[in-house]
Amino acid sequence: MMHDKKENLYDNIEHEVATYIKSASNQLMEVPTNVFLLPLITKDVFYLEKMNGILAHTDGTSNIFIYLNVDKRVDSKFIQSISFHEYQHVVRNTIVKKKEPKTLLDVMIDEGCSELFVEDALGKDYVGEWATSLSNNEINLYLERFKHKLSLTKADDIQKFMYGNTLEYPLWLGYSMGYYIVNNFRKKEPQIKFEHLIRLNPYQIYYNATSIDR
Repeated sequence: MMHDKKENLYDNIEHEVATYIKSASNQLMEVPTNVFLLPLITKDVFYLEKMNGILAHTDGTSNIFIYLNVDKRVDSKFIQSISFHEYQHVVRNTIVKKKEPKTLLDVMIDEGCSELFVEDALGKDYVGEWATSLSNNEINLYLERFKHKLSLTKADDIQKFMYGNTLEYPLWLGYSMGYYIVNNFRKKEPQIKFEHLIRLNPYQIYYNATSIDR
């Protein structure tokens, strides 16, 4: 629950988010989920405008943390979209148990699956800008250039690749690549239902979806 002097901006927000999570579970599968609503206190234009005043993540388990702008109410569209996005992560955290550290490809495919779930459930207009910021031609060039990095396991290196915004990596590179790969896989294997897709090995998705040499 949010406790803030401007909490009236989010009257009934707990019920709203609970409704979105229930809807997401109905469309995918039901897994136990805890949602923590927290204030996003920042003046950074990037977070307030490019990220629509909302941030979210899981902790690798069934917990979702959503941070909401305290100065202006976040549009319900973005709250719904991010709720569905994070719920997919919770489902994969539950059913895909990895003993070894996650690779860059693991993270990219997981993010791609979240945005594909958003698109399937809510429509393309709800897909985050981070998933569509690069053209297909640009992504293909980066896939070829950085295919040797897919097995990276160092968290700092993965984060830099996913978020980009450096001389080497454009903004949201990893998110755009993940969405592109998963979307391509869906186009080539349309018979595979989403609940089965998220159980596949990330390399199976990657190799089937791209023309990159193994």
